[in-house]
Amino acid sequence: MEKNLQQLVEHEIVSQRSLTQINRQKLQQQQMHQQVMLMLSNDLDRKKVFECMKEISNSMTRMDAERDFQKEAAIALADDVDIDKKYIGALAKIYHKQNFAQFQQQKEEIEDLYESIVK
Repeated sequence: MEKNLQQLVEHEIVSQRSLTQINRQKLQQQQMHQQVMLMLSNDLDRKKVFECMKEISNSMTRMDAERDFQKEAAIALADDVDIDKKYIGALAKIYHKQNFAQFQQQKEEIEDLYESIVK
């Protein structure tokens, strides 16, 4: 019975802490909202922010489309030449970043590290 009472008290303490954290988060959100409203108190600033949001959203849409293209291209090539698409993606990244030498060095370092651990 004493153990149950202790567990109940501990649960209540945890619940109170959780409520305190939630209340603190709500207060911070309200304060942030008030600050944002003060910062954007004129129509010109609001319009600038809105236009920028639209441009960023458009950019994200283009990025999504490019990612879809990359996936489809890798799948098509993998099927055509019978190479796993993960290798096609890795090769494309190395080619894009032009870091083949760095890739080789990291590969050797990983091999050395692995061998030193496993032996």
